[in-house]
Amino acid sequence: MADSEKLNFLFKTRKTAIQRLIDNGYDIPKSEVSPDDFKKLFYKGLHHLYFPDIKINSEDEKEKGLLAYFEPNIKFDKKTFLSRLEYVTRQYNNPAKIFFATETANLTNKPKANMFVKNELEKHPHVTIWKDLYPFSITKNILFPTCKKLSKLEMDTFLDYSGIKKENLKKVEKEDPLSIQYGLENGDVIKIIR
Repeated sequence: MADSEKLNFLFKTRKTAIQRLIDNGYDIPKSEVSPDDFKKLFYKGLHHLYFPDIKINSEDEKEKGLLAYFEPNIKFDKKTFLSRLEYVTRQYNNPAKIFFATETANLTNKPKANMFVKNELEKHPHVTIWKDLYPFSITKNILFPTCKKLSKLEMDTFLDYSGIKKENLKKVEKEDPLSIQYGLENGDVIKIIR
């Protein structure tokens, strides 16, 4: 991929990452970066998304800081993961939530996270690896319905009101774009508005 194509791809992917953070319920401040400004940030190594004042846990004032780090290496093994985690923790003042966006959207043979990386992720619950981050947001497509991930209180209220048991709700596969976009975990409920 040529340098200008890569920059354009990363610029669009960065916008998608912001939308994914918003879809996951994070209160991301509005900030538009022009392609020229992004190019300057990229060459300074400052194109990552860092929000030091965002609270991750509303009950704990100390849990602040969110980082979306765009990993330049296609190979993301245990060694790369651990060295990158150490670097971003030190460089960005120990953020409470870290997302590694790996460059897989334009690859035909996508690498899978190996078992060593999966084992390390279990030790670091504040870290998520984003695969399949595209230069467009699926939620902006007119055919994609409006969705909202329900909080525990909203889910309990809905289940009580409707009389439906949680196990009778439709299931969404973990690899489904909806599940990926909203960061759904096992047991989460999403409201689809048509």
